[in-house]
Amino acid sequence: MQALIDVYIEPLRALIGTEDELASEVEIRSVFPNIRVIYQYNSAFLAQLEESVRAAPSRSEASVGAVFLTFAAWLRVYSTYINGFNDAMQMLRELERRDPAMIKFERAAERRDKRCFSGLPSLLITPVQRVPRYVMLLSQLVKVTPNSHDDHDRLVKYAPDLLRGLMGGSTD
Repeated sequence: MQALIDVYIEPLRALIGTEDELASEVEIRSVFPNIRVIYQYNSAFLAQLEESVRAAPSRSEASVGAVFLTFAAWLRVYSTYINGFNDAMQMLRELERRDPAMIKFERAAERRDKRCFSGLPSLLITPVQRVPRYVMLLSQLVKVTPNSHDDHDRLVKYAPDLLRGLMGGSTD
C-alpha cells in the first residue's frame, strides 16, 4: 500500500493543475479510496504485533490474539474500500481511455519501482484480498491457541462475533 501512495497517488497529485494533469483530486480519491487510512491501520497493527512478539518471553507466549482483537474493529475501514472497488476500477479504466498518458504513467511506475511490477490493478485489489486473509488467520488462531495461553479465553469469547461481522454473516 505504501507503493500506491508513493508511486501513484503522490505523483498524480503533483500533476494536478499542470498541463500534464492525468486526474483531478476527486478522480484520484475515487481510484484510491481510503488507502492512507488502511495503510496507517496496517502499519499500527504490524507494529503492535511485532511489539507483542518482542515483549514476550517466547514467541509461543506472545499475545498475538489480544493484538488482533484490539485492532479487529479497524478492519471495518476496509469496507468502504471493498464496496467502492468496482467503481475505482471503472474510474481507472475511464482515466486510461480518456488519456493514453495515464497508461504510460502506470507503465513507467512499474519499471521505476519493483513494488509495482504487477501493475496498478493488482496493487488495488490487495486490500480487497486482505480481509479474507485476516478471517482465515483469526480462525486458525482460535483453533491453535492452547487453553493455557493468555489469549485463549478472549479469542473464544470474541472471535466468533468478529468473524461473523467480517464475513457479513454466519460462521457456522
